Amino acid sequence: MARRLFLVALALLGLPVLLVIAALGAANTDWGRAWIVDTVESATAGGPVRVGIDALSGSLPGRVVLEGVRLADGSGVFAELVRVELRWSPLALLTGTLAVDAIAVDGGRDRCAPRSCPRIRGPSPSRPSRCR
Repeated sequence: MARRLFLVALALLGLPVLLVIAALGAANTDWGRAWIVDTVESATAGGPVRVGIDALSGSLPGRVVLEGVRLADGSGVFAELVRVELRWSPLALLTGTLAVDAIAVDGGRDRCAPRSCPRIRGPSPSRPSRCR
């Protein structure tokens, strides 16, 4: 009886670990990366800032490289980033939080200040953004 109880407990504890390993393995495939990009784009589609991503690479979890990132609001695209590298903590997703430990942006441009963000009061920036 004790052996059967041990096997059941081992199966119940081992199943979540196997599911996490399988999810990470799937996320590191071309299909998994495409699914992540589609999910991010779909999740932000109805929000104040929409995110578009051309490509995702890197090793999940850990260092992720996003290429061709576009940020848009109701007035259109307000920022384009050539390459963004993120180091993040995937365990924070369990609490519904995206925790980024480090971010590096290589190339990009801002077209104008996003309409969805409140104006910041205080001294004007040294290089103001201009909308076209």
